[in-house]
Order: sequence, then structure tokens, then C-alpha cells
Amino acid sequence: MLDYSQKRKIRSVLYNRATLITLFIIVLIFLHSTYVVYQKKRASEKMKNLSQGHLMELQARDKEIKSKIEKLGTSSGIEEEIRSKFTVAKGGESMVVIIDAPTTATATSTPAGFWQKIWHFFVK
Repeated sequence: MLDYSQKRKIRSVLYNRATLITLFIIVLIFLHSTYVVYQKKRASEKMKNLSQGHLMELQARDKEIKSKIEKLGTSSGIEEEIRSKFTVAKGGESMVVIIDAPTTATATSTPAGFWQKIWHFFVK
């Protein structure tokens, strides 16, 4: 065992102000490094969630495109797509094209005043 003088010597070194300040600085460096790693972890989790959202959107779009491709694999699907893109009809069919009635612009006329009526009476 260590005798009393050796223990006293070790305690004086450990409890020295310079030793305590050095240990405090080392602890601060470790805390800062830990905080930086924590911030990076949170940022990477946000990016991961965002990427998963994009992945889900792309998978849904992939399913939609695959279903359209399968639909175009059949003759009825091709015919339907052609009819939707272009205004065509098969031989022997007739097409009716409905055109909307043109909208007439109604001009709102202001009622003529007394002097305007007199002026128009003499001018015409």
C-alpha cells in the first residue's frame, strides 16, 4: 500500500488547478464532438425520411406506368389511347363533334342623358 506521503503527493497533483483546467477542457472538447455528431445524425435522419418519401412517390409512379404499358399491350388499350389522343373514328363509324355556342359579348350601354338625346336628334 501507498504510505501517507505518496497519497498526499498524488492528491496534490490531481487537485492542482492546472490539472483540473486541463481535464475540464478535455471534457468540453468531448462534449462538443458529441454534439456535432448528434447534429449530423439528425440531419441524416431528415434526409433519409425525405428520400423515403421520394421513393414512395417513384414506386407509385412506376406502378402507374407499368399498368399503362400493360394496357397498351392489348388492342383495345391501343385503340382507346389513340381515340383519346386524336379525334379519329373506325371505318363505318360516324363522329359527332359538339361545338359550344359562341358567347356573345353584351355591351352595357349607359342611358343617354337629355343633352345627348338632343345632340343625336340633330346629328342624325
